[in-house]
Amino acid sequence: MSKIKLLILLLISFIIVACTVSYQPSRQFKLNYIGGNEDGLIFSNILHSHLESFGIFNSTSNYQINSSINHGKNLYITNVNKTSDREMIISTISAEVFDENQNCIIYIYKNKVKQFYVITPNINYTSNKKAVESIKRENAEALSKKLIYSLINLKDDSCDG
Repeated sequence: MSKIKLLILLLISFIIVACTVSYQPSRQFKLNYIGGNEDGLIFSNILHSHLESFGIFNSTSNYQINSSINHGKNLYITNVNKTSDREMIISTISAEVFDENQNCIIYIYKNKVKQFYVITPNINYTSNKKAVESIKRENAEALSKKLIYSLINLKDDSCDG
């Protein structure tokens, strides 16, 4: 009886493997300098690794991604006695895809992500700095994934952006 169950499971696994469709990207991209100082370097590394993992990175491609990332902060005082002040980190990217063959911009992308964290009472606590670094990295990760999904679904090659 167990041999029959194993054979059925093997047959099902062959069917599942046979039904999978491999993704073949329609175009590949290369990265240009990404502005934003240290944050730009971190975003560049994240974006580069995601482009490679999706199979859409090619250093000799005609489609060049020009991008920048910025992080801003807003302070929110949530109650009268100021026991739970929060700070919001706003991460914004702007990216464009430049077609070197047509010598024009074929796609413009802008997006932003926001996250809060609770501020500790003393400004010298390292937990505030670690929270900001962590949130900036998480926001850069989320924005790079959103950018890549929009690039994968990019349809036309016209120069009207």
